[in-house]
Amino acid sequence: MSNRPRVCAAIIRDNEILMVYHDNGPHGHSFWTLPGGAIEDGETPEEAAIREVREEVLLNGKVERLLYESSYELGPECCYLVQVNAHEEARLGADPELPPEGQILKGIAWIPLDQLKDDSQVSLVLKSLEQHASSM
Repeated sequence: MSNRPRVCAAIIRDNEILMVYHDNGPHGHSFWTLPGGAIEDGETPEEAAIREVREEVLLNGKVERLLYESSYELGPECCYLVQVNAHEEARLGADPELPPEGQILKGIAWIPLDQLKDDSQVSLVLKSLEQHASSM
């Protein structure tokens, strides 16, 4: 198993979370996920989260705090709560590692949190938010 640490970003507005749609074609797996990707050499996880948000949904943000750490098939994953300017609109970006004709990012959407309670990433986000709120 190779070790490819990755990050993701939870961007929440009005009880909705920003998700990106990955379409891997007719023979691949297609799914909704949080914006994110691999940490590049020399990059902190926080820097990677902000870069991925900029690349995938064309928003500028800042990390508020770590929400969770877990693992996926290629290694560790960190998810951060990311704040963006409320006046900026998310738009579909691109994966710079893929050619224009080979892009797998096909959509973005603000999805109500209560519709994603069973999503593997969003369930961990919600758990962390609930724990944070109860400790305040």
